[in-house]
Amino acid sequence: MEKLRGKGKKAAPAKPRDGAAKPASAGREGRPLLFFFLPVALAAAVMMIVLVFVAQQQGQAIQTEAAQAQARAAAQAFAGQVSGEVRAYQEVLEVITRFAAVQKALGDKDPQALARSAAALQRLRPDLIELRLFPQERVQTDSSGRLPLSFAGVDMVTRALQGEQVPVEVHQPEGAPSYLAVAQPVLRDAEVIGAVLGAWPLQDLDQLAGSFAGERVELSLMQGGASGIRIARSGSAEPGLDSAKVAVNGTRWEVFYQPLMDSFPGLGVFLWVLIIAGIVVVLLVVFLQQRALAAGLASDLGTLLTLGEAIAGGEKTGLASRATISISREPIHRMAGLLRRGPARRSVKPVAVAQAADGRDPDASEGVSVAPAAAQLADDGATARPPVTVPESVFRAYDIRGMADTELTAEMAEGLGWAFAGMAATQDVSSVYVAHDARLSSPELYEAICAGLADSGMRVLELGMAPAALIYFAMHRDPGAGAVLVTGSHNPPEYNGFKLYLRTEPVQGADLRDLCQRMQQGGSLPLPGSREAQDPRQDYLAAVIQEISLTRPLRVVVDGGNGAAGELACEVLTILGCEAVPLFCEPDGSFPNHHPDPSVAENLEALRHEVVSRGADLGIALDGDGDRIALVDDQGEMVSPEHALMFLAGDILRRHPGSDVIYDVKSSRQLAGFVLAHGGRPIMWRSGHSRMKEKMRETGALLGGEYAGHVYIKERWYGSDDAIYVGARLLEVLADDPRPLHDQVAELPSSPSTPEYRLPLEEGESGLLMDAITANLHFPDARIIDLDGLRVEFPNAWGLVRASNTVPSLTFRFEADSEQELQRIMQRFREVLAQVAPERPLPF
Repeated sequence: MEKLRGKGKKAAPAKPRDGAAKPASAGREGRPLLFFFLPVALAAAVMMIVLVFVAQQQGQAIQTEAAQAQARAAAQAFAGQVSGEVRAYQEVLEVITRFAAVQKALGDKDPQALARSAAALQRLRPDLIELRLFPQERVQTDSSGRLPLSFAGVDMVTRALQGEQVPVEVHQPEGAPSYLAVAQPVLRDAEVIGAVLGAWPLQDLDQLAGSFAGERVELSLMQGGASGIRIARSGSAEPGLDSAKVAVNGTRWEVFYQPLMDSFPGLGVFLWVLIIAGIVVVLLVVFLQQRALAAGLASDLGTLLTLGEAIAGGEKTGLASRATISISREPIHRMAGLLRRGPARRSVKPVAVAQAADGRDPDASEGVSVAPAAAQLADDGATARPPVTVPESVFRAYDIRGMADTELTAEMAEGLGWAFAGMAATQDVSSVYVAHDARLSSPELYEAICAGLADSGMRVLELGMAPAALIYFAMHRDPGAGAVLVTGSHNPPEYNGFKLYLRTEPVQGADLRDLCQRMQQGGSLPLPGSREAQDPRQDYLAAVIQEISLTRPLRVVVDGGNGAAGELACEVLTILGCEAVPLFCEPDGSFPNHHPDPSVAENLEALRHEVVSRGADLGIALDGDGDRIALVDDQGEMVSPEHALMFLAGDILRRHPGSDVIYDVKSSRQLAGFVLAHGGRPIMWRSGHSRMKEKMRETGALLGGEYAGHVYIKERWYGSDDAIYVGARLLEVLADDPRPLHDQVAELPSSPSTPEYRLPLEEGESGLLMDAITANLHFPDARIIDLDGLRVEFPNAWGLVRASNTVPSLTFRFEADSEQELQRIMQRFREVLAQVAPERPLPF
C-alpha cells in the first residue's frame, strides 16, 4: 500500500487476479506475430488467384472458340436435316400433282371432284392434317376445312398458282393449332392449272430438335427472326437479336444456336482450391483477432477488478493505472453511456393510416404512399365491396371508352381498379404501372384507379401524366407486371378511357366483359397494397438513343396537339441531333388549338403552315397520348399513313427479307404490292391496336401499321404503337436519302383515294346499321372481305364500311385506279345507304 501512496513514485501495473487470462506471446504493441505474417500470405494468395484467373480466361477463350465451331457445325447439321425433312414433304406434294385425277379435277374446276380427290389422297397419307386443291382462280380466306385458310395460306397458294416455288412456312391461325404449310403448283403441259396445299403437324420437327439434346448446343428453329415464331428447339435458351444463325434451305426459317459452356476443367479446380484457401486464411485472421480481443478483455477485466479492490480498500490508484486498460476502453465507455441513459421507451401507434383527401398518406415520404391498412377490417366488421353500376357499352372491343363524368366516374374507376387487381392476381401479377394523358378528367380517374388497385393488394407504380411511350417501355422492361393507361387517345375532350395490359398482353374482348361482370357483382375485402412514384423517362431516352442514329440533322416541327407526348418527342429529337420546333407541345386537356387527332386533315393546318414558314424538312403530329403519328412533308403536304409504312417496310425488309408486314382493312391496296415487290409478305388484318399486336405475335411480323396512324415496330423495339419511337425510326430512314421528303414520297406508288369518313350515330346504333347494310349490299361483281366490317373489292377500286371500336359511328374509305372509278364506287355505297338509312346525312 505504501507504493501506491508514495508521492511522485510511478505506480506499478496492477497484477491480474488468479485465473485471469494472460496475453499470448506478442510482437510489437502486444499483437501476435502471426498478425504480420497473415496479411502477406493473404496478399500472395490473392495474387495467385488473379494469375490463375487470367490463365483460366485465356483457356476459356480457346474453349469458347472451339465450342462455337462445334455449335455451328451442329446448327448446320440440324438445318440440313430440317431441309431434308421439308424436301420430303414437298416430294409428297409433287407426286400428288402428277395424279391424273387431280389434274382432271383442277382442269374442270369441279368443286365436288376436287373435294373427293383431296379426301382420297388424305386417306392415303394419314400423316397429313389436311390437303386442299385449288384451281386457277382467285383464292379467298376460308374457315370451312379442318384448318382455316388464313391470309398467309392464301398468299402461298396465290404464289403457287403463279408458278413460283413457295418456301415452306409455319402458320398459327387464330383459334387453331399451328401447322406446317407446303404449297406446290400443279403443271400440265408446262402450264399451271392449279395448286395443292398440304398441312403437316410440327411433332417431327420437335423430335428432330430433341435428337440434338446431347450435342452441347442449344438450338432454336425460328420463322421471322429471333423474335418471330419458334417452331422447335433443343434447350431452354431464347435467341437474341444478335445470336448466331444458319438459314434453312427451302424455307423462311433460321436455326439460332448457342454453345453450352463449361468452366475450363483443370484450371477451374485449381482456382476453386485457391479461393477456398484464401477464405480459410481470412477466417483464420478473424479467428486470431477474436482470440486476441478476448484475451485483452480478460486482462482488462482483471485489472479493473484489482483497481476496484484497491479503491474499495481506500487506496488511491493514480492515473498511471489507466494505461493498463487499452483494448476494451472504448466499449466500456459505450456501455457506461447506455447505462446512464437507461432503457429505451417505445410507443405503439394505431395500425390505421390516416389519408389525405387525395387518397395519399400525409406522413409518407415523397413518392410513396400507403394503402389503407386492411388488418383492421375484420375487427371493424367491414363487408365486401358493393357492386359498381357501370354501362356495359363502355367496354368495347379492345379497351374501355366512354363519356367522362357520366359513364366514367371516380367510383367506376376505383371499381375497375379492384376488379382489375382481382384479374391480375389470377395470373400471379402483383405490380401494375399506371399513367394518364393530359385530359382534364384524367387526374381524377387516375387517382381513383390507383386507389382501387392499391386497396386490393397491388403494388402500384405511378408514372403520373405520361405518353403511351413511357408506360409501354416500363411494362416491357418488367414483363411480369400489369399496366393501365388512363386516356381518351384521339377522341373528343368529353371522352376518356382505359387501356389495360397483363404481362404485356392487351386485355380485350371476353376479358373486358369479365371485368365488367366483376364490377357489377361486387368485390372481396380490401387487401393492403402500396403506391410509389416512378419516372422511366431517362431510361427511355437512353434506350431510344442507343437504337437510333441519324446520318444528317433535320429540322422537324413537332405538333403535340397539347397532349402528353409533345414535350418528350421534342426531347428525343433534340438529343438525336435534330432541330425540334415545338408546336402546341404544352399539355392542356382543353385542347385549345385543335382536336388531338392527326388523322384528320383539318387538325394539321397549323403544322403545315409552320413547316413551310420555318423551312423545315418535315412535320410530325401526335395524338393525345402519343400512340398515333402523322407526317407533313417539306412542302406542307400530308404524307399518307401507307407511305410512312412503306418507308419503314422498305428499310426493314432489306435486313429481313421474307418477313410479314401487317396492315389493316382501311389501308391502300398499293401497300400490299409494295411489300411483295420488296420481298415481304403483306397480311391484311382487323383495325385496332390490340388486334394488330395480337396478329403480329401470331405471325412473328416485324412491322405493322394502320391507316389511323398506329405503327408497330418489332425489329429492335417492343412492337407497341409508340409514336415517338416510330417518328425517330422514320427520321433515321429519311435522313439516309439526301433528297427532300416530297421527292422521296413522289417515288412511292399511290392511287386516288379518300380520307376516312365518319357517320356519327347514337350508342348502340352501329351494329344495327351494319346489319342492315350487310343485308342490302349486293355487289355480284365484287369480292367481299368481312374481316372487319365490309371491304368490297372491285377489279379497279375498293370501298369499306365498318363500325368504329372507339366511338359510336360508322367509318368509310374508298380507293380506285382513277378518279372516275373512285366516284363510281362511292355512288354505289351512297345508294345502299339511301336504302337502309335515308334520313342520315352522308359524310361523303
